[in-house]
Amino acid sequence: MKKIIFFIILIYSCKVNSETFIEGKHYIKLPHRIKNATTITEYFSFNCRYCYQLKKELNLYSNLNNNVKINSYHLEFFKNKQEKILTHMWSIAKLIHAEKKIILPIFEFVNKKKNEINFKTIKKIFIKKTKISNKEYDKLWKSYSVLNAISENKKQKKKVYLSYVPQIIINGKYLILTESLNTDSIKNFILEYTNIIKYLIKK
Repeated sequence: MKKIIFFIILIYSCKVNSETFIEGKHYIKLPHRIKNATTITEYFSFNCRYCYQLKKELNLYSNLNNNVKINSYHLEFFKNKQEKILTHMWSIAKLIHAEKKIILPIFEFVNKKKNEINFKTIKKIFIKKTKISNKEYDKLWKSYSVLNAISENKKQKKKVYLSYVPQIIINGKYLILTESLNTDSIKNFILEYTNIIKYLIKK
């Protein structure tokens, strides 16, 4: 019985690995390659419930090789004070490499209590999850490195002409067309999404 199950898994794995993704249908090649881009450049918004669901289910950090570098940008579509606070906080998280610790807690808070997003509430969650001090957070908030990161964050939307999130660009030149992927179920979508990411990394 075990041999049969293994054989079925092997056939299925071969099918997944041999899956062909078509340029223009599943992804497009950007007219200009993004200079100095990491292997994966991810664009999201804490206000996007699809980004939240994808982050919970896909978990790029665990599904890919540890050598794959990911750079995530928080985009502001509404350009309000709340989004600016979230971008500022995310820039601090990236600077101290705390992305994994705070992204889901912040997503959960934003999606449940949108009206309570302010400097104090976000700071409280950040400190609780990262264990940094109140003084250190305030220092980072005003630091040149964080302000410079925020400036770069603002340029990203114009640089790649993004009109919606979530979006992922591979190797600075391939933009995945998420609307083309299998949406019959979240499981199928995540499987296909993971496979196209791996496919484009090797391309």
